[in-house]
Amino acid sequence: MAHVRSLSRKTVAVRETIESNNLNVLALTETWHQDSNVICLRDAVPSDFAVVDAVRVTQPGYGGIAMLYSGLLRCNKVDLPPTTTFEVLCARFKVGRSAWLY
Repeated sequence: MAHVRSLSRKTVAVRETIESNNLNVLALTETWHQDSNVICLRDAVPSDFAVVDAVRVTQPGYGGIAMLYSGLLRCNKVDLPPTTTFEVLCARFKVGRSAWLY
């Protein structure tokens, strides 16, 4: 997990961290992104990666969580009750026919 404090200024560092450490999943907090389609999320991931994220509903552009994961994994976002004082993200990952991992 990495506390990035504004992903838009650290996309290259995040991508290089994933590639140089051969990571399959990297969780980021304090991404400060406004929605799931922002360029900084796409720029931070290697071409064979995907993203699941949660934006701070009450203040988009602050807070924010993202999990960047390898295309070798299947990801299933788990619905949780809505919160107003913090953002939360839960996802299950699966490799092939293996059991879901939380």
